[in-house]
Amino acid sequence: MTGFSGSGKDSVLCPLLESGKAYHVVTAVSRSRRVASNEPESAYIWMRQRNNGESEDQYYKNLVKEYSLLEHDCHYGNIYGLPLESLQKKGKGFPVVRTDISGVITLKDVLPNYDFQPISIAVMPDSWNQVYDSIINRASESEEDAMERFLEDVGNIQRYEMNINYFLHNSRERSSDGISGLEASVNALGYLVDEYSRDI
Repeated sequence: MTGFSGSGKDSVLCPLLESGKAYHVVTAVSRSRRVASNEPESAYIWMRQRNNGESEDQYYKNLVKEYSLLEHDCHYGNIYGLPLESLQKKGKGFPVVRTDISGVITLKDVLPNYDFQPISIAVMPDSWNQVYDSIINRASESEEDAMERFLEDVGNIQRYEMNINYFLHNSRERSSDGISGLEASVNALGYLVDEYSRDI
């Protein structure tokens, strides 16, 4: 599962996790936890910080080896990836990996080697304004970092078009019958999980 910044990925996914229909395959990250944003301890596997005398290149290579990362990508000086250990842990329901578009592309090639056939789902926002506002309002993001993250999302449009199986429009508006965009997105994700769970 992926999506642009501020699209509401967690808001769409959480009800499904709470229902027991799916479980989160925990990925790893080298950045510090966003305590100010109430980021939970369980959101990621928090990889170790860089050791004294360890070059940046050595640090990244060592993390890939130490955490057995099946896929990884660097963003804003931090490495994100999927540890083999996480993939091997069983949970209740349908396994969901939350990653960026680079991770989606890599996992399409890697996961079949472990007898997984990935289905890619992207949560999409109403507008680019929503994406930018969400990034700039994070306590941990400077205006420069926010613009860099925003431009990266814009630059990834074609990669989404070529690699995503399903798009969910997580609108902040209500439909004509009074259903919120979030509720519609949660229901759509639940439907997809139900459909693909029949094949497990």
